[in-house]
Amino acid sequence: MQRMDWASMSPDLAPIENVWQVLKINITKKNLKTYESLVLAIKEEWNKLPTELAVRLAQSMKTGVSEVISNRGDYILY
Repeated sequence: MQRMDWASMSPDLAPIENVWQVLKINITKKNLKTYESLVLAIKEEWNKLPTELAVRLAQSMKTGVSEVISNRGDYILY
């Protein structure tokens, strides 16, 4: 296993951050008034996420890691 220097706490290297953003956008469009409706909306939106999103995010990791390394740990723009 090869050790890789990793920028700590880098959202650029955490594809799940993109998923949270999609969920946030979709949920804020709803007029939710209760905690229960929020929980239900989160579950519904999570289940609507296309499998292709996960595939694309996983495939983007190689490029993302390379760009962060090139930027010496600084942020990158996708």
